[in-house]
Amino acid sequence: MPTYRTPGQVSFFTYTDTTVAEGSRLRLSPQAYYYVGPLGLFGEYATSKQEVVRKTDTAELQHSSWQVAVSYVLTGEASSYRSVTPKNAFDLDKGQWGAFEIAARIHQLSIDKDAYPIFANPNRSARSARAWSVGLNWHLNKNAKFNLDYEQTQFKGGAARGADRKAEKLLFHRFQVSF
Repeated sequence: MPTYRTPGQVSFFTYTDTTVAEGSRLRLSPQAYYYVGPLGLFGEYATSKQEVVRKTDTAELQHSSWQVAVSYVLTGEASSYRSVTPKNAFDLDKGQWGAFEIAARIHQLSIDKDAYPIFANPNRSARSARAWSVGLNWHLNKNAKFNLDYEQTQFKGGAARGADRKAEKLLFHRFQVSF
């Protein structure tokens, strides 16, 4: 059975060791996106239904998640589902800096209430995680970019006596190359 992790790779939901999946799994994940000029919008909803078994207990659990993201290319290039292509690739000798993009996202994962307490421990596994993030992307050229992001995740449950876990606050950066 899967373990769900935050963007910071911290586990926030885990099934008990003896819980196993049984039967078929149904997963539905529609998404939509719209890009016009420097503006980009993306939305997605996902739901997953799975029968689980632990000893003699069975249940059909349904977890759901969603996200909405928006981005804007500050330097005027066209936003895209794939990648931003700078009008002028980064070149210090020519005084060219590539393209800069800002982005924001909000997303949530909700766990089926019937998962507790038989299939997951409510003192260790959160019932939901909701996060928001903001970021700055520096596209040096079509194939290379730097990302700097701040993300904050709030949890419902997952701590001792059913209390909410502490929020995760994360600042991370990444250099990405694609071909």
